[in-house]
Amino acid sequence: MGSPRLATVGAFVLGGLLLFAVGLFLIGDRRLLFSEQFEVEADFANVAGVEIGTGVRLSGLPAGEVIGIEIPGEPGGRFVVRMRVREDLRALVRTDSEAAILSDGLLGSAYIQLRGGSGPAPLVASGGALAGVDAVEVADLIAQGRETFRIAADEMTRMRADVSAAFG
Repeated sequence: MGSPRLATVGAFVLGGLLLFAVGLFLIGDRRLLFSEQFEVEADFANVAGVEIGTGVRLSGLPAGEVIGIEIPGEPGGRFVVRMRVREDLRALVRTDSEAAILSDGLLGSAYIQLRGGSGPAPLVASGGALAGVDAVEVADLIAQGRETFRIAADEMTRMRADVSAAFG
């Protein structure tokens, strides 16, 4: 094997390793692998659409990701969602902060929105708990609207019968 050929192979290997390292840092930075973080948790009655790796936002800003979901031990129990949040946002996460499961648009993917707390409230400790705000389900709204419409239709039928009987 000649020296120029060995140099070419070495250059390709070195270039490949360099590209791999750059890609690792770009992906790692995007996934917050190389930044300081702290953990918080919140409990929810329903975690539809949330899974490990689901994004966490603080006032709309990408802030972290879901790192674990604990399943309740009994029916009617609440799911505990553990999240990792960027350390530089800790000053905004207070003990009175809230976490809510939202979606990007009507059919978009789920994410967890953290609402910053008030100034007087103390900072949440790493591993601390936030209040989980249960989301309103579209199916529940439709069912509630259907029931309201049924009641209104029954009332109108009753009123029409009363008017017919009175003028009849």
